[in-house]
Amino acid sequence: MYKQNISNIQLANAMFVSPSTISGYRTGRRSPTVADLAAIVQILNVSADYLIGTSEITTRPDTTEKKS
Repeated sequence: MYKQNISNIQLANAMFVSPSTISGYRTGRRSPTVADLAAIVQILNVSADYLIGTSEITTRPDTTEKKS
């Protein structure tokens, strides 16, 4: 969020949740649902592994598949 200059309020609005929900995720008082985690990944364009702290790689793998 910091690197992309996105505030708690902006992320909350994009996810249709309250800013306090985002604050809870950031401080560890709350855990996002799988659906919320997927939304954060899409909005911030980062990998889920990066968000949960299991990878230093921030970018998502290419999700577009080429059909033959």
